[in-house]
Amino acid sequence: MSRISRALIADSNLATLNEMAARLRPIGCLALTETSASRITRRARAERPDVVILGMAFTDSEQVQVAEELKTDPVTRRIPLVLAGPDIQHVAIGGNLMARLDGMVPLPIVAEELQAKLAAALRLKIMRAELLRRRVTFGRYGIDGFSGSDAQPAMPGRVLFVRPGHGQLASQTDDLMGLLPATGQVDSVERDNVLEALLKNRYDVVGILGAGAPDDVGLELCRDIRRHSSMFHLPIVFFEPGTNGALRAGAFDSGASEVLGSPFDGGAVARVLELAGRRAALRTRLHADYKCGVNPETNDPQTGLFAAHFLHKHLEILIEDAFRWDLSLSVVTCVVPQLVAIRRDHGHDAAAALQRNLASLFSRLVRGEDLCASLGDEKFCIVTPECSLDGVAPIMHRLRGVIDHTQFGVPDVNQPIMLHAELGSAGFKPGDTVESLLGRAQDAALRSAA
Repeated sequence: MSRISRALIADSNLATLNEMAARLRPIGCLALTETSASRITRRARAERPDVVILGMAFTDSEQVQVAEELKTDPVTRRIPLVLAGPDIQHVAIGGNLMARLDGMVPLPIVAEELQAKLAAALRLKIMRAELLRRRVTFGRYGIDGFSGSDAQPAMPGRVLFVRPGHGQLASQTDDLMGLLPATGQVDSVERDNVLEALLKNRYDVVGILGAGAPDDVGLELCRDIRRHSSMFHLPIVFFEPGTNGALRAGAFDSGASEVLGSPFDGGAVARVLELAGRRAALRTRLHADYKCGVNPETNDPQTGLFAAHFLHKHLEILIEDAFRWDLSLSVVTCVVPQLVAIRRDHGHDAAAALQRNLASLFSRLVRGEDLCASLGDEKFCIVTPECSLDGVAPIMHRLRGVIDHTQFGVPDVNQPIMLHAELGSAGFKPGDTVESLLGRAQDAALRSAA
């Protein structure tokens, strides 16, 4: 089921409200407006927007109070909070407010930036909701102590800083490098070595210093990362040399998560890296789910993915939420029929090794909020919360492309093994049960193989 995203815009400046509302309508987002700081939390509780955009015309104390109310109220605390204001990235923001923010949008608004920031905010909302659901499902197995979903993470743990190379912008490169160490562990590479570094090591955020030209190769690097099957989820901070903002729209259109223009200062750099790193931190928490299961019914012992029993219990919660709140929900099934023949011809250990390799691929190729499960010897399932069938298409494309073009190595088998993935998907419909939703997805996978 589809729905229009809704944003609650709050500011005492009517011009800001009108500008934001006008920018939201063309991208299919319904704008709810509020001019009183004292009514924001009440409106958010009653209308459950997908994001709250808070203007800076309110006083500092009003901004902090609103943010604290929203992030401590059990109904609104998972709604992303975005601060909007002129030159906002270079404005000093108090620690109490910064700790509760999920994004910042400078005024005047750049359409590409607004779309990127709203998409990121909605992803945060979905991941937080999914963390809560999984906590409930784990509780049904008697598993407690799962990490809470509401605390904001600190600075990103590991940053890869990309230098222009060939002596370009040496002064600005040195200046930025001098600001980065305070943000955590930082590695630095030139552009030609970026993809190799990302494949070898785990990073929370990628920072790219542009060269300042309209055909900036840094923009192409953003696109390369977004197109890569195992890097598409990485937050990217694009540092734009120069003050005219000429590359800002292009950077967001190329996949940047945050863009910071010069002059660079330590506070601004720290803020954009912190905001960019929060999505990575939530993704890390969601992937840690696979290590939380101590009950045999929670995780499949062969693959480490969630077991079929866990999938069924969790889908019950997702279906209930989809019906109650009019949310999208899609399921993808993947059948790899060659695993049956490999088990017969090469033995159980060979087939089990391939299952583990496939499980590792699934975990890398899906979004952080997606749930991967094993349905049996050759069947897998991916549940995509708050995702329509159109949104599932890129996930299926990544899975099919990587599996079909990977040469799998198996112990005691002297030649590489090629596998083929038969994929099918189904979207939630009112009246669906776990069995009917999974059944339609599996039927679609069988039709694709015919």
